[in-house]
Amino acid sequence: MGNSKGECRFCHKIFSGRGIGKHLLACGAKKEKDETLNNRGKNQGYIYHLKISAGRLYWFHIEMEGMATLLDLDDFLRGIWLECCGHLSQFTIRGVRYLSYEEPDDFWGDAPESMNIPLESVLDLKDKFDHKYDFGTPTVLALQVMSIRKGAIDESIRILARNHPPVFECENCKKIATQICSLCMEDYCDKCIKAHECGEDYAMPLVNSPRTGVCGYVGPLEE
Repeated sequence: MGNSKGECRFCHKIFSGRGIGKHLLACGAKKEKDETLNNRGKNQGYIYHLKISAGRLYWFHIEMEGMATLLDLDDFLRGIWLECCGHLSQFTIRGVRYLSYEEPDDFWGDAPESMNIPLESVLDLKDKFDHKYDFGTPTVLALQVMSIRKGAIDESIRILARNHPPVFECENCKKIATQICSLCMEDYCDKCIKAHECGEDYAMPLVNSPRTGVCGYVGPLEE
């Protein structure tokens, strides 16, 4: 994840993408929050801490209830990072594919499983797996189970930390870029994109997502 940085949502300190995972496992402010939730008497279960990344710039750390499903995780990833045109998606866990809808036949190997299955039924500590959205112009995410604990959270999926939006230079004037050409994938400021040879019709906003500039993606459905 290179030098990409982000903020712990509990103590509000800034960490690199490489350091945030270790911090979250030891963060005192997070532990205090977790103890408060546990003491409220809410039903406790297994809580999964997942690291989600795409290349060196984009990453999330989240927690999910173990009874939440892969479909819940898929919906979250679509809403915050991926959704543009309702494409298919799949998780691959230890060689088994879990598709976003059930298909009767499969011409590319064993028929996939449904995503409608709890995390705790398919994931173990330290498991690494991937998620692919859109099979034509795919965005592939790497995921890992960082920890599993017994406890409670106040929502089915809780964001622990996220990378700050990357800053890109305009290809022409070197000022901060705000647009990306979806044809040549070069970055431009609002002024220079108007003179870009590919034309303004291919301009799309630069957003904090690995899907930026791809297939009409203009930003998250949720934050």
